[in-house]
Amino acid sequence: MKRFLILLIAMVVTAGLSGAAVITFNNQANWQAAVGSWTTFPFTGNTGLCLTCVSPSNPAGTNVTATVGASNNFSGNFNNLFQDVLTSGHVPNQVDSSLLAVSSTTYTWSGGPMTAVGGLWDTSLVSEGGKINIVLNLVGGGTATVISNPGLGPIAGFFGWTSSVAFNSFTLSTNNNLVDNFGLPYGVEHYSLDNLQIATTPEPATLSLLGLGLLGLGALRRYRRS
Repeated sequence: MKRFLILLIAMVVTAGLSGAAVITFNNQANWQAAVGSWTTFPFTGNTGLCLTCVSPSNPAGTNVTATVGASNNFSGNFNNLFQDVLTSGHVPNQVDSSLLAVSSTTYTWSGGPMTAVGGLWDTSLVSEGGKINIVLNLVGGGTATVISNPGLGPIAGFFGWTSSVAFNSFTLSTNNNLVDNFGLPYGVEHYSLDNLQIATTPEPATLSLLGLGLLGLGALRRYRRS
């Protein structure tokens, strides 16, 4: 319990200094233990190709929406997975280097702001590519980086995170770490996502208890000094 309180205080202090404290998890059981409760999106069925891909939760009640770039024509629910491709840089193997192919994907949840996300990721659908960058779009403005250059991958398993500051959405992108036949850099990352799990913001009562706890710890520290 003492270690948990120390970690919690560290997260609060870090959040106050840098905007958001992000903790990543490679173990699903550990992430679920840290979060406590969550909503699951199994991506069942086949939606076909889509630029705005909406998937229901199980049990039903909320939706998660993946909004992909206009140049992306590979996204959708197939074989009970959400499959997507991220691109960056120019169109590969084209002489005209001004032809760009930049596509990112942003996930939002109809349940409101989020504080934690996890899921089963697989970056080996075609070949290991530019890896996945994940950035949180924070409530009230600003961003926080979960993972970036070199990014997430190779992976065929669980990855998740928690944030001390709630976020309205999170955006995936990739990196220019490939070279085409003309020696020009570009990036492509095909990936799939399954059993996406989203946790909502703490209830006001929980936040109040946290605030009272921090005040109590501060008072205890002053008492010991005196």
